[in-house]
Amino acid sequence: MTRRTKILISALLAVLSLGAITAASALATEGEGWLVEGKPITTGEGALAAETEMSLELTDTKTLLGSSAVLCSAILAGTIGPEAGDEIVEVLNLAKEKISSTPLSGTALECTEVKICEEALVWPVNLPWLTEIEGMEAEPSMLDKFFGSGGKEPGFEIECMKTIAKPVDECVGATSAELAEGTSETNMLVLFNSEAPVSSEALTCSQSKEKTGDVKGEGNIRLTSGKSLAGLVCEREPIALYRTPMECVREENASTYRPGYEDVFR
Repeated sequence: MTRRTKILISALLAVLSLGAITAASALATEGEGWLVEGKPITTGEGALAAETEMSLELTDTKTLLGSSAVLCSAILAGTIGPEAGDEIVEVLNLAKEKISSTPLSGTALECTEVKICEEALVWPVNLPWLTEIEGMEAEPSMLDKFFGSGGKEPGFEIECMKTIAKPVDECVGATSAELAEGTSETNMLVLFNSEAPVSSEALTCSQSKEKTGDVKGEGNIRLTSGKSLAGLVCEREPIALYRTPMECVREENASTYRPGYEDVFR
């Protein structure tokens, strides 16, 4: 199986719009999921340990002091699969030290000031975070949707230690990132961007009480086992209702995909 076969086949038709993604209308599909060594992660195998090393710029465009932004480097640790889901259970700094999940307490991410936030400390909010692969009608072809658990939404809390009055700001909300081919077979690229074509959704921030929180940046998702990782979204049509995710990468089903993708099966 070629690398291109493993990566991603975009969905062509949809039966249900999921409207929560602003980048494009999401599609109801069959066979969305993660591929490990070219094969889907099954329910029987269970979740696989994974890490995503990220560089993220966290912005609130409407704090009490104006637009504020910090740049953070972090590792999101958790699991991938089975099927299309995954979970982030903890955040680490690049030294692999665990960041406290209790805001304003314990070890924090030490982030760099970009704008109006000196000596920034950042904590994750409402862990664990859940994510899920979502097929799209237009570019980007595949998103990773970030949402909360237990009725709480994912996000972050920032304290600006050397800024006037040490302002604290919490920004939370469901959002999404593009998933794309990584630099090797062992990783996938995840990209946050508030501009097209990704259009990651804004977060609601405590200082403005509005959707003024913006996340930009990118990182690489890897399995801790070192095995190859890819994502797959299969088309749903009456003639292509696959029983398993792997059925949609078989050569005999090539004619059911969007024109231009047939060559990936050769």
